Amino acid sequence: CHPQNHLRFAMAAELKSAFEAFASFGGAAQTEIDNAKFSKMLKESGVIDKVFTTTDVDLLFNKAKAKGARKLTFSQFQDVCIPEIAKKKKATNEDISKKICASSPKSSGTK
Repeated sequence: CHPQNHLRFAMAAELKSAFEAFASFGGAAQTEIDNAKFSKMLKESGVIDKVFTTTDVDLLFNKAKAKGARKLTFSQFQDVCIPEIAKKKKATNEDISKKICASSPKSSGTK
């Protein structure tokens, strides 16, 4: 097992739990995120700024989700959103992932 791959796997697991924590915020456990919570996640993690605006968030959400869907899956988030945000902000995928993980709402322990 390559240490780099292990790190990437750990980061993906942490990112998934942050994604699901934001998706579930204020309600039942969710594995998909809606536009409002997607926006909240990016706002709270400090991703939204002069370079990556709330308009970019809406455009990206609509680009990444499946046609006709109202929510975004984790794989769409990881495979489409993270690289797009990183590219626009001239950052790495890991930088963006770390920001999101660091701002994850802590679970209240209810499932």
